[in-house]
Amino acid sequence: TYDLPEGRYRAVLSSVRPQWKPHANKPVQQVRLLFAVEVPSLKNKNPMAGRTFNFDLKRGSELRCFVESWLGADYFNCNTTVDFEQLVGSRADLNLIHRHNDGYDRPFVFIEAIHRAGSGTWW
Repeated sequence: TYDLPEGRYRAVLSSVRPQWKPHANKPVQQVRLLFAVEVPSLKNKNPMAGRTFNFDLKRGSELRCFVESWLGADYFNCNTTVDFEQLVGSRADLNLIHRHNDGYDRPFVFIEAIHRAGSGTWW
């Protein structure tokens, strides 16, 4: 289920889905990261949360900032790219929030932030 409560949860990256989004004259490469989320109140369900990014790792990009929050600010000192498939199975702490959209009964669950699992860093 993607119907998750807001809050801070431990999660595991369960899959990585490359995709293309049509845009003007040229499609944009994206990556969707799907996390299995440990939500104590949803014991008999398979809680999942995902977030899609344009595949852009330039300094200041949304994806790069997400990776640095998760793997450390110095990650790109030693790496020029990220092999997300190698990260499948890696743990993280996620902060989930709800975004309400017109025309929908239920809110959209958004991964607002990510941190290293157990880092104790929360916003």
